[in-house]
Amino acid sequence: SSYTYIHYQFIDDTFLAQKIEERIRLAKNYDLSEVKDTNPLAESMNKEEFIAREKQLSDMLFSPFNTASITLFGFIILGFIYAIGTTLVIRKMQI
Repeated sequence: SSYTYIHYQFIDDTFLAQKIEERIRLAKNYDLSEVKDTNPLAESMNKEEFIAREKQLSDMLFSPFNTASITLFGFIILGFIYAIGTTLVIRKMQI
């Protein structure tokens, strides 16, 4: 997890910025009437507010700290699944 943070903060700092730019580009091209049909919170937004909200959410989601935290949580879940699988295999071999 610390490697992920260091990688996205210092080594490849353009990767997350590209993801943010891609989300903003998609938000600019998105039909706002479709969003208003599915999301009642978006009914009072105009196009500029929608793009600003999407940028704010993207900046928060694609920050190096948040990416490293999500990676850490994913590795913990994966380790738990592997531990359960290994335990079941070892117990089955002892029977």
